[in-house]
Amino acid sequence: MMVITMNKVRADEFLKYVAQILKENPNISFRCERDCKMIYRLLTKCGVKEEEKQINIKNEGMFKNWINYYSSALYTNAFVDYNWNYFCQFISEKQQASNDYIKIYVPTEHKSIQENVKIIFDYLDKERISHLSKVAQEIRFDNIVIRLSNENDARKVMDFLNNNKKIQSGLMEPNPFAFTHNNIPIVCDGGESYNTIIADYIGLYLQFKKNNNDLDNVSLNDFINFIKKYYYNKFIKKENLEDIPNHFFIGTEDELELSLPYRQINFKHITELIIESFQDNYTLDDFMNHFNKCNSMEQTNKEVRNLTTNRNQLILQKLLLESLTTMSEKYGKSQAIYQMSQYLDTGDPRYITRDNMLRNRVCSSNLRNDLNNELRTMNISLASYIDKISNKTLDYELLNQYFYITINKYGRDVAIINLINYIQNGLESNITRDNNLRNTIINSNFRDSLINYFKANNYRLEDLYKFFSNYLDNLESENKHTK
Repeated sequence: MMVITMNKVRADEFLKYVAQILKENPNISFRCERDCKMIYRLLTKCGVKEEEKQINIKNEGMFKNWINYYSSALYTNAFVDYNWNYFCQFISEKQQASNDYIKIYVPTEHKSIQENVKIIFDYLDKERISHLSKVAQEIRFDNIVIRLSNENDARKVMDFLNNNKKIQSGLMEPNPFAFTHNNIPIVCDGGESYNTIIADYIGLYLQFKKNNNDLDNVSLNDFINFIKKYYYNKFIKKENLEDIPNHFFIGTEDELELSLPYRQINFKHITELIIESFQDNYTLDDFMNHFNKCNSMEQTNKEVRNLTTNRNQLILQKLLLESLTTMSEKYGKSQAIYQMSQYLDTGDPRYITRDNMLRNRVCSSNLRNDLNNELRTMNISLASYIDKISNKTLDYELLNQYFYITINKYGRDVAIINLINYIQNGLESNITRDNNLRNTIINSNFRDSLINYFKANNYRLEDLYKFFSNYLDNLESENKHTK
């Protein structure tokens, strides 16, 4: 049985070290994003030799060397993305879709990194293991990150790393706050960053201690009790869930609605993992049980329902738009809006067509009461409300162009995953530059139209992979019949 533990002594020392910086620099406030990033930088350099902290392996030509080396690989693609040029990325030819991913960090010293990167990715390529990985340009405890989609592959890779003498001889001390076996940390963090969340918690904790003039009493046990209290307040009492840190979402408040509850649950899962990391005799089996829970969409959906979010408004809008579509096909749009208005005023079910069982569904729902309340609250007419919530037409031409270019480069699964990530976070790096696709998409309303479409039709985050997969199936079928 493989026991994976955190280094409690080093973790305690790190907390006291940052607390001392805070005492010596009273102007620092961890309510400030810049200063929270300071903790992250200090954390990732923890265990790095002083003479290696300023080394940039990209400038030494290692990125170029790896890209050239893997240019002829059968199943591995190595490249540098323009917007993330401080990483060299390694991606297997085919990807497996997953709700969550396992990250394995290989904290490697400067003298060993060039050769050990080849050892690691040669192994992944030979075994045809699906992964999304990267190597940082700096020497830090997370400079090599292997991202895997399932338990079996993770166990296989952990076994390889733990038993490879060359890999083991080149390791430096890992993140003291992560589960580790033979200096190899393993975490799962969904769409967030485990190390960033650890840094956030350290900032919240030390700011709390500073506000209470208690920086002399910083300790690891006190820190974990602070996190447990935070967890209780946020996820049991459900206080101020909107304050949960969010690092990787770029967009308006309206756009947050599509994925907000799932990101809150993701943060909850990471917090649970941090709390578990303080336990003695925690095993790899325990970790995998946690990962499999996080990776279960059924479990995630259940947690979302239990945690928060009132979806009544989205359900109302979906039924209204569906009703208007059905009635417009029969009576025309203007007459459909008129009849819906009359139904709202009088409650007479005869204004609603029986087609597609619509009358029964509308009259047995809360649509009339909820919609009248919504219109009174917003002080607008039904026609104006419909204009406000109606989804924009999808740009099918651009969507088809995106899939054609991206599938040819990365394969179908990565194309879908990257598009979902782009919808969620708006990061341009999710879109390839090939054929000027990135510029074409960011200079259009492509993302907005997708978000509006999914919101108006009440699609959940976990529905999107299936939606795009079905879309591609239909597209391929149409192409076959037109040739």
